[in-house]
Amino acid sequence: MNKYLLLFLLLSCSSPKVEKVTVSLVTMPPPPYPEYPIEVKSDGTVEPVRLYLKENLKNWDSYKPLTWKMDTVDNKEIPKVKYIVKHSYSTKNHKGKRVKVVAEFFLDEYGQVIKMFPVEK
Repeated sequence: MNKYLLLFLLLSCSSPKVEKVTVSLVTMPPPPYPEYPIEVKSDGTVEPVRLYLKENLKNWDSYKPLTWKMDTVDNKEIPKVKYIVKHSYSTKNHKGKRVKVVAEFFLDEYGQVIKMFPVEK
């Protein structure tokens, strides 16, 4: 994690002399992206996408991965997107019926999911 040095200079406005100077080292909060590289497991699982689904699926317990495909993107029109992951999985809907979902996940260079687009159900 990067650390930034913040200097706080407290000056008294009522006196031309500096009454007190406080210098402190402050650790900045972590960035909004995960601190791990984009991990692809031996079964093809793209870990940032799995974690995204774990946090966002309403019925995570019924999630079953089917296929994974990850491609690198080098497109100037969408500069923040570094990877596109096409993933199909099945899950249960709100009625308890199992449905298949095929979705594309756009990831930045740090593995943060920027956007998810369902392709077909």
